[in-house]
Amino acid sequence: MDNYSIIVSLLLFALGLCSGLALSSTYIQQHYSDPMDALGIERFEKCEIHTTNCHSNWYEIVWKKEKQK
Repeated sequence: MDNYSIIVSLLLFALGLCSGLALSSTYIQQHYSDPMDALGIERFEKCEIHTTNCHSNWYEIVWKKEKQK
């Protein structure tokens, strides 16, 4: 490989990485962040109980203090 093909390969790699990050960010925004904001949910919190006889996991909704406009 000469220097030209290495530079082109690196530029195409950088372009693919940037476009992948942009597309994944848009996907997460539309499918997760926007619906959670609309419902007033801040996050989901994992809760666990560990006892001698029982091991239990569940998720609880953490609501926002005040709904943002």
